[in-house]
Amino acid sequence: MPVIHYHLPVLAVPWSPSPVMAAHSKFLNHTMPESDEEVQRLVEERTGIRPCLWQIKVVRMILEQWDVIEIAATGSGKSLPYWMALLFIKHGIVVLVTPLKLLGQQFVRVLEKNELTAVSMTASNSNNELFKVCASFKC
Repeated sequence: MPVIHYHLPVLAVPWSPSPVMAAHSKFLNHTMPESDEEVQRLVEERTGIRPCLWQIKVVRMILEQWDVIEIAATGSGKSLPYWMALLFIKHGIVVLVTPLKLLGQQFVRVLEKNELTAVSMTASNSNNELFKVCASFKC
């Protein structure tokens, strides 16, 4: 199982609860280029953010359907790989759990700016109407 560790204090570990489960993972159909430089160019064109190589490696793990745990400092860019994965798959859902409502709202703004459907679910808005909206997502 590869562990990606970079000079920045970032650790990304592909994780699966069972080696059998990991062996049977299927790659998602995606359009992510083989070249890291091409990925950087495409993501920067679309989002205005140039991803680091460690973020691209994390996206590749996600597209290989690994469950990924990232450990890094606040503000180091841990959320970007999950958004990047959506840029390269035709249909999909990413559930990103955040400890702060404000962070969830910020993610929604960034994703919608990049023409990706997003919703921030909190205790105050988790009602039947919100779940109808979520069910209507085309994925």
